[in-house]
Parts: sequence; C-alpha cells; structure tokens
Amino acid sequence: MISSVSARGRSQCQEAGTRGGGLRRSRRSDQQGPRLASRVCSDLLDPSPISPERGGPSPAEVHVWWAATAAARAPALVEAYRALLAPDEASRHQAFRGDARRHEHLVSRALVRWVLSRYRPVSPREWRFRTNAHGRPEVDATPPLRFNLSNCPELVVCAVVGAGEIGIDAEPVDRAEQVLRLAPRFLSPPEQVALAALPGEAARRGRALLLWTIKEAYAKALGVGLSLPLQDATFTVGDAGGVALGTDVAEGSWHLATVEIVDHRVSCAARAVGAGAITYRVWEATPLLGAQARPDLAARLGRTAG
Repeated sequence: MISSVSARGRSQCQEAGTRGGGLRRSRRSDQQGPRLASRVCSDLLDPSPISPERGGPSPAEVHVWWAATAAARAPALVEAYRALLAPDEASRHQAFRGDARRHEHLVSRALVRWVLSRYRPVSPREWRFRTNAHGRPEVDATPPLRFNLSNCPELVVCAVVGAGEIGIDAEPVDRAEQVLRLAPRFLSPPEQVALAALPGEAARRGRALLLWTIKEAYAKALGVGLSLPLQDATFTVGDAGGVALGTDVAEGSWHLATVEIVDHRVSCAARAVGAGAITYRVWEATPLLGAQARPDLAARLGRTAG
C-alpha cells in the first residue's frame, strides 16, 4: 500500500489552492474557490479516500463512471488534475493541439486515476500504467482490476470489472450521420441487410452509431482495438434496443449493453468469467470532487443487456 505523498505534490496542491480564488470569477459563489481547492487537495493527497466501492466490482458487476468535461473547468481543479499526471502523460497532454483536446485528455486521465483509487488503497497520483501490444492500458492490482476508457470532447467514460474483460466506447449522437456513411466499412453483410430494412434515415443513423460503439467496445474488451476486422463480427439489435451476440464472436460469456448519456451513445462489452446475469452500476462523477449514483442509467443499461 502506498502511504506517502511527495513534498512536490503538497506544494502543487497548495499552489492550486492559492489560485483557487480565480473561481470567484465563475458563476459559483464567492466562497466556492477556497472550498473547492480544499476538497481537491484533500482527495489528491489522501492515498486511501473512503469509498463504498473499495474492494472492486463483484464478478457479476460492471461499474461505469462518466464525467462531463465542462464540469471540470475550475482553475483549481485543472491544476490538481495536472499534478496527477506522470511525465509521459504530461508530455502527451502538451502535445495535443488546442485547448479542447488537451482538456479532454486531462479529464480522462484524472477520471481513471481517481476511479481506480476508489477500489484500491493507492493515491490517484501513484498509479502506473502499461499498455498491451495493441495499446490497451492496464495496471497491476491485487485482487485483479480491469478497466477501459473512452473519451470525447464533452464526455469521458470509464468502465471497471473485477474479473473477465471489459470494453467501453462513447460517441456523440451528432456523429451518427457520419458513422452511417461509413457503415459498409464496419458492418457485416447481415448487419447491412438489417440496417437497410429499417424505416427511415433517423432509425438507420441510430442503428449505425449503436453498432459502431458496440463493435468498438467488443474489440477493446478483446484487447485488440482496431486491429480486429469489425466486419467479421455480427451483432443483432432487438425491437426494444437490446443487443444480442452473433455466432462468430470470440468464445466466452459475453454481455453487451448500451445507453445514451448526455447526447452520447455509450456501449459496453464485458466477457465474464462465469455464466449468469450482469448487474450494472453507474456514477456521474467530477474527478477528485465526488460522484453521484445514477440508478436510472444503470436500469437502462440493464434493459438492453444481451
């Protein structure tokens, strides 16, 4: 267990708190700047924040955390997020062109670090990541902890399982038309037939976006990313929106689910260790500040599970 925090970290936290007064120019009250900086610093420096999720998801659970990037613009919060980054992450952060891309990357890194620390007694700053041959990020944790990320300019999501494999993908709903134009490149022949049979352009756009995110999540759960020929796997969508497995997917007990979150299609693919139903739990989060359970979204995910 990691229980120490560097003097550099405390210095950065104190600096963020000093600059927290900049929040007074936002829509928050005059008191929010110092208060926000205090909350951020407490969670940043505490290697063992109290968490109801400590211990990790059960083998029959998928946990989904999401954050709106616009909710994490406070100067003190941004400074605290930067203090979490490892040197390679900081270099990558600076390499992004444009503030929006840099902020998207920053919030996604803060989210995964903060979320993982809710399951293990490790401070958000101390996590060290490696990647597999196809670029999927992983961590060493005991008991095992598997996670996957997806990020968009306005939304970042992180899915966590305690056993098996997990993939998650998010795409803005307003990209549906673009995705539909690309459908022949990633849909299998049976999927293309089913798509063409749908009544109306809007239905076809929605189906193409759903299948794109499901296939992306499936490939990420396999750990192979876009190296998987997406046309080689077939999925079907029921009248109620549930997603079913084709006969040509990888071996294992697969669970697929999809939901719309703040104008984004979000889909999960989980390969469980054993058979049986999967329970979904969802939280809306602001990294380092807190999270709110969203049983409404969890229920919607569960209704589409296949």
